[in-house]
Amino acid sequence: MLNYSQKSRMAYARLFSPYNDIDIFVEDSSYVGIYEKIFKKFLPEEIKLNKVIPLGPKNIVEENALKYENDNSRVRLYITDGDFDLLSKYKKRNIKNLYSLGVYSLENLLCEPLSIEEYSAFACPSKTSDDISRLVNIEDLIRNIDVLLPYIMALSIARHLKLYSSVYSINPKSVTKTHDKNKYMMACKIKVYSRVREIISAIVKSKGWKSYLKSKRIIKKNYKRRDINSIKIVPGKNFTIPYINDRVAKFGGIGNNLKIVSSYLAQNCTLENDQNLKKKLMSINKHK
Repeated sequence: MLNYSQKSRMAYARLFSPYNDIDIFVEDSSYVGIYEKIFKKFLPEEIKLNKVIPLGPKNIVEENALKYENDNSRVRLYITDGDFDLLSKYKKRNIKNLYSLGVYSLENLLCEPLSIEEYSAFACPSKTSDDISRLVNIEDLIRNIDVLLPYIMALSIARHLKLYSSVYSINPKSVTKTHDKNKYMMACKIKVYSRVREIISAIVKSKGWKSYLKSKRIIKKNYKRRDINSIKIVPGKNFTIPYINDRVAKFGGIGNNLKIVSSYLAQNCTLENDQNLKKKLMSINKHK
């Protein structure tokens, strides 16, 4: 199914309609099982959901949401990642049943202190809870993710100005270093500063200083309006989850495939990072 055309995926949704009281469509096929796990947890008990359907890139999900906006034959929900649009676009597309995550992507939903703590305990079976708290140091992990905020802000400015070359792409290695005698990976302030300067220089060269300053003001304004923090906006797939996995492994735990880490984190996810999504799911009525 994952390699089928968009038309075939919609047909797949119809095929499973007897087993779903609601059709939920997402972008990424890689984490459909995790989406299903989370949605089942927060949907009302009477709502039946067995399959979530991946449609592909954001524009495809939005196009389908618009196409079926006035079709009331089924209860539908279309979900897209927040990505850099969280900062670069304050106004969201006003399409019925379309929901844009209040975080960068699915992985950011999973990165809560409780879920990280529970995963660390799972991956470190030989450690006591005190050992895990001291070695993995979740508070320090979150502070380190904060170091990446200027980098993400700079990339968001570039996105706002519609700049897409390689210098504006996410590159974890360019802002990461090994720490404590190469025991684990963490964000590096010096590297972040260097990358931010590189990005800003490229923006100014391409669009000019005034355009850069104007976009910077918009990005900072959106950041404050949306009450975003680093755990929500720094791409969890590229940074937070690999950093969690690396810390756990280097301090005597089990290093896992990142999809496995994400799946376990989902078990304890409370949607703390996107309360609006939680409310949206809990308010679903199959008779609408």
